[in-house]
Amino acid sequence: MLRIIFAMTLFAPVVGSAEVNRQISVLGNCVKKVFPNRGIITIVPTSIDKTSKGAIEKVSKQYESLRQQIKGLGLPNVEMQTTEYSVREEIEYDRKTEKNVKKGFRARFGLSVSTSDLSRVGDIMNMAVKLNIEEVGDFRTYLSSELAKSSHEACLQEAIKNAREKANKMMAATDAKSGKIISIDENPRRGENLYDPPRAMMDMAEEKKTMFLGVEAKPEDVSVNVSVVFGIE
Repeated sequence: MLRIIFAMTLFAPVVGSAEVNRQISVLGNCVKKVFPNRGIITIVPTSIDKTSKGAIEKVSKQYESLRQQIKGLGLPNVEMQTTEYSVREEIEYDRKTEKNVKKGFRARFGLSVSTSDLSRVGDIMNMAVKLNIEEVGDFRTYLSSELAKSSHEACLQEAIKNAREKANKMMAATDAKSGKIISIDENPRRGENLYDPPRAMMDMAEEKKTMFLGVEAKPEDVSVNVSVVFGIE
């Protein structure tokens, strides 16, 4: 009787360990091309004056005029945000006298503008030229939070299906098959398109001949990876 009990005690952990190890871990992935539905650009009015107060007053007027002009464009789903506000003394080195020369105070007041109509970004650039604002750039396209969320969720489902397909192909070489899902771990990644035209904008703005048209945007990669553990039947 003692021998039978002892044998069962030794055998039980072996069976339990075999059941626990009857699992397969597979990496599923999905990559979708999604066209961005928003564009954002930064405009920075600047001014220089003998005093910091004068520079601030000038740039503040430019900034407010810029805001009102943008509102007048009637851009769909427009959003504006102040990106910078600074005042500093401007000093240049004179090679002839070999001395630093104070030029006054320069004030900067940046504003970013985003809209859901990418074809209207050119209107924002043209307006900046008319207002004699030469620093325009840092343009980029991106997915709105709603589009990013829906794209990610759709890709997540495809990634899980991809993991199941891989598991079935791996099990096809054996007598077993993948069973129920034991665990899922996901790691999303999303790309971003950048386009930076400030130099071209500044050069053309000096000639006051620039007319910026619509912009072209390439699709972003919405990528999702999932690690799925299946039971083996």
